[in-house]
Amino acid sequence: MRIFNKRAATFQTHAVSHPLTYHTARGGGGASFPDWFRRCFVPLQIVCGPPGAGKSTYVRDCAAQGERIICFDTIAEKIMGKPRPKLTPQQIGLVLRERNDQLGDLMRSSALKRWHGAWLIISAPERERRQGLFDKLCPRTIIVLTTPATECKRRVRLDKARTDVSETDAVIDRWWGAYSPRTGDCVVENYQTWAKAI
Repeated sequence: MRIFNKRAATFQTHAVSHPLTYHTARGGGGASFPDWFRRCFVPLQIVCGPPGAGKSTYVRDCAAQGERIICFDTIAEKIMGKPRPKLTPQQIGLVLRERNDQLGDLMRSSALKRWHGAWLIISAPERERRQGLFDKLCPRTIIVLTTPATECKRRVRLDKARTDVSETDAVIDRWWGAYSPRTGDCVVENYQTWAKAI
């Protein structure tokens, strides 16, 4: 395991947050990791971690102009027209299909004309899941924010748009219960040092 600070890691949806997305959203038809995933032509970096770890803040801080950011939560908010929407299985499927379409675009050589790079924000606590993403999408690196659960929960309570605090706390606990290190991950510890207030 390699441990990087924020600057060093810059060279290089979410399944646990929404349990129904882990394989296929029942009734929605959108697979979280479809078989057709393959190598991305656009240089990709994947950022993983529990809710409240600072994934979105990290990507905002590190992404350069002209790089695409793909995030389940952001897509859900755009589709539903409100922050932190509660999703039905059908809606989860819609969001996953849109996210997968965005990833699919990066798998076309023509995408290099549109994007200099790309970032995928996802939960992915399991080593096997991150290895699968690495093998299929061939990202430059996978960055894991191992922000402590207590700090994640504190940030969740600062987010006024969240109405499901206790549920999110449980998701954070499940993430840490499922987390397993993977050789080759860029692990960013104590990201709360850099994370901006929510």
